[in-house]
Amino acid sequence: MRAPSTCRSRSAPRVPAFTFVGLPDKAVAESRERVRGALNAIGLGLPPKRITVNLAPADLPKEGSHYDLPIALGLMAAVGAVARDKSRAIACSESLRSTGR
Repeated sequence: MRAPSTCRSRSAPRVPAFTFVGLPDKAVAESRERVRGALNAIGLGLPPKRITVNLAPADLPKEGSHYDLPIALGLMAAVGAVARDKSRAIACSESLRSTGR
């Protein structure tokens, strides 16, 4: 069983950038564009700020696209689209299915 991960997002008024920390693999890093596109589709553009998404624990690799939803929710809280006190009560989990291998 894989250890649970947490996702925290922050925006700061610096040079615009979108950074992941916490050993993301290529699919997690690509969520930057999937999440940006999804937020644009609902009329919520990301501000021209420095955005950092911290995936913890930092010493375990993060793999797959199932981080998209927690990243999107964290970004929505970071830019004020979701109240921070409400976002603390949000939990996302993935359902693992057997592949028969």
